[in-house]
Amino acid sequence: MRKFQQGERLTVRELEILELIAQGQSAKEAAIALRIMPRTVECHLDAVRMKLGARNRTHVVAIAIGAGILPFETMEHCKATTYGSGPSIGHQMVGLVQCPS
Repeated sequence: MRKFQQGERLTVRELEILELIAQGQSAKEAAIALRIMPRTVECHLDAVRMKLGARNRTHVVAIAIGAGILPFETMEHCKATTYGSGPSIGHQMVGLVQCPS
């Protein structure tokens, strides 16, 4: 297995997979959309994680959005729901994002 260096550029396929994962698709769903095997999607995600220095998929998406690799507009079609009483002391807001399949 190839070793990846943090900061290495993402490939076109890695970017495609990253966008699908950011939209809430599973590895299996992304594999079907791209007509590749789910294990191949997992390998690409591992490469992206290593290149971005992320700990998990959520961290990958957060880093990609923060770095401008993945535009926040990718998530525009998703429905966000916020639960909680607001940003006051002692209260926590919980946000859920649902993307259409």
